[in-house]
Formats: sequence, C-alpha cells, structure tokens
Amino acid sequence: MNHRHLFLIGAQRSASTLLASLLDQHPQIDFIKPWRPEPKAYLGDPIDHDEYDARWFARFQPSTVWAEKTTSYMSNPAAATRMATQHPSATVVAILREPVARAISNFRFSVDNGLETRPAEVALDPDTRLGARDLGISAHPHDYLGRSRYVEALQPWVNAFGHRSVHLFFTEEIAASTHTARRLFDQLDIDNRFRWTIPDDPMNASTSSSPELSPCLLERLAHYFAPWNAALAECIELPTAWAEGS
Repeated sequence: MNHRHLFLIGAQRSASTLLASLLDQHPQIDFIKPWRPEPKAYLGDPIDHDEYDARWFARFQPSTVWAEKTTSYMSNPAAATRMATQHPSATVVAILREPVARAISNFRFSVDNGLETRPAEVALDPDTRLGARDLGISAHPHDYLGRSRYVEALQPWVNAFGHRSVHLFFTEEIAASTHTARRLFDQLDIDNRFRWTIPDDPMNASTSSSPELSPCLLERLAHYFAPWNAALAECIELPTAWAEGS
C-alpha cells in the first residue's frame, strides 16, 4: 500500500524543528520522533520502500500523513534522487531563513557543539576555502554560506519532485503562514481549516556566547548573498525583510 509521505528537508538553523512541531499538531500528520537524532535515512545507500516504512512508521495509522524531518537532506542532491525513486508522490517542505542570519546561527551552533574553533571573521569570510569534508558528519559542518544559497540547494528537489510538490515556509513569517499551510494541507488532502498554536519558548535555539560580528563582515555577507537572493526571487516571492537587505 502506498502511503502519503511528507519530508521536511531543512534548511538547518531556520526553525525547522519548530515548523515540524507545528505541522505535527495537525491530527492527520504524524512525525517521526524524537526530533533528534534525525532519521537521515536517505543520506546513505538506497533503501527499500517497505523497509523504510516498517522501521520508522510502524506505530502510525494508515490514514495519516507519515512525516520525517531531516535537515541535512536539503544540501544533499543525492538524497532528492533517492527519495524520489522510493516516494515519487511525496510532498517536500523546506523552511528558509534570511541567509546571513542562518549562516551566523549555523556558525554558533558549530561552536556550541565543538565543531568550530575559528573566529567568526575567518569562518564566515566569503573568501575562506572549505577544508575536506569531516567523516561521520551528515553535512559539511563548516559550509555556513553554502547552506544559505537556497536556490542552489532547492533546484535538485524541484527537479526530482516538481514545483507543485515542494512547499516553502519562511522563518520570519511563520506566524503568518496560514495560506502556505493551507496549500500544503490541500495537497496532502487533509483538513485545511486546522490552525496551529505557536509555543512561547524557542526550540533548539543556539546558546553560544560568541561575540557580535563586525559591521564590515555583516556587510560583506549581505553583498555575497544578494545575487543568490535575487536568483531565488525570480522563482518565488521573498519576505520583505530579505528584499530590504539585498
């Protein structure tokens, strides 16, 4: 039996856990939990469709949408191909955050978790070259800028699933995402009258005490991302805050 699947693919440090928890409030959507560690089932070798469902969704009802959140998927084009092969009718969701803010949060998260020792002025410098990929890490822990080049990351997913099946939310507008959520629920063929409740406390927030970035570096980052934002804006309508910062 083919079940309805939803995959929340990222972006990392963009409130993906919050969005997953909001979608999980819908009585017709069941997410794999706990939120961490994430399943990451499609980052490795191809897996069997039935084996995947049996391992992760055995306790869910057949009538609900079966959902997975793995934020490493978005920056992994091979994951899009593997997933589309096994679940060609799946619905894909991504949440995007203003790219400079996301890159900074990603850097601070790496600092918090012992993956980064360089100062921000080096680690976030657009001219800094990436080193070799760290073994055992699902995505390059130092590719702060690459993971904020959203149009580049999303294209393989659109190619694999089509525009209609890829839904975008924005961190800055999550409280006002009623229309986006309704379109998503319509595609999933579930009750589109559902309204989620946003919790008061942030989820999975960075606790880093690293110093503020210099205005010069912030300006360089804004300049770096401007053409990437423009390319994304050709396909979708960006939040006002992004347009003002480009």
